[in-house]
Amino acid sequence: MSPERLEQTLEALLAFFRSEAFAATTYAAALTKIRDPTLQQELIRLRNSHAGRAFLLRERLGEFGGSVCAELLEQPWGAFANAYRRLLRATSLRGALVALREGEALGLRDYEIDLSELEPQLREEVGKIVLSEQRRTCERLQAISLPRPRRRAGSWPTLRP
Repeated sequence: MSPERLEQTLEALLAFFRSEAFAATTYAAALTKIRDPTLQQELIRLRNSHAGRAFLLRERLGEFGGSVCAELLEQPWGAFANAYRRLLRATSLRGALVALREGEALGLRDYEIDLSELEPQLREEVGKIVLSEQRRTCERLQAISLPRPRRRAGSWPTLRP
């Protein structure tokens, strides 16, 4: 592999890893606001899915000679950076779920656009495993019914203050 191709692959892997790691962080923040045990279980599954993908991507990054600085993990990144900010400001369950949905949709789009940046063998693996799981995550989150908007703000019983 040429040095240019290696650098391109490492940059894409790092971006994918950081996005997945921050998606898991965003779901962890969402879980602090949700009271409904059934919804909590589903969000835990989705958070764990992102964490598992982050683990796989970090392993692949290491195999190609890349690494992750600890400071990078604490910074908002990728598709979920805006979702995280919106989630923190959400005053309703609906707002929290909409923020997560937007993050998932942007994450899926990022994979579909940037997958070509990876070297061919890795592209195939990430496409089959990571991209497929990202699509499933989007579908599972879309399957969660959004509560109807209410006229009175702050009256959502399933959010914690």
